[in-house]
Amino acid sequence: PERIAVGGDAQGLHNHFQARVEHASYLGAILDIDVSLSGQDSAGSDRMLLQIPNKAGVAEPKPGETITIGWAEDAGLVYPREA
Repeated sequence: PERIAVGGDAQGLHNHFQARVEHASYLGAILDIDVSLSGQDSAGSDRMLLQIPNKAGVAEPKPGETITIGWAEDAGLVYPREA
């Protein structure tokens, strides 16, 4: 989760998507942001937990807000679904 960029930092990356913020937590040096890629409020496989550095001047995303997230092509790992 720590190699995922948010907002303008995500725009130019190979993999970037719109995501809806479900929950955000301030944890001192980092922000945990729980997002849904489908925009549906579900506990399904489309949910991701992001961990981004807490930088001065960066507002904590609010639940329901749509944000852009992304990661570099070499930062993605794909695991087979277990039967």
